[in-house]
Amino acid sequence: MASIGEKDVIKVYCENTSGTHSFLDQSSEFQSTEDTPCCLNFSPDAKYLAVGFDSGWIRVFDVNNTSVFKSVKTSDTEISLLM
Repeated sequence: MASIGEKDVIKVYCENTSGTHSFLDQSSEFQSTEDTPCCLNFSPDAKYLAVGFDSGWIRVFDVNNTSVFKSVKTSDTEISLLM
């Protein structure tokens, strides 16, 4: 699970099951200093997180080491959906 929060912070969470309870732990955090994230989607194996930005960029983050794996400029307008 991932979320876009205040100050353009993207947070990634993983499930932590302890006994009979299950809860989410934050596992990674990314911050965009250049533009605003608008949408996101995980790769099928959950190793990468694609994020669409208001600038038309799509950045693919490696979830394990919080680095940008790939960046692609696809449009001059906001990316509103990634599938």
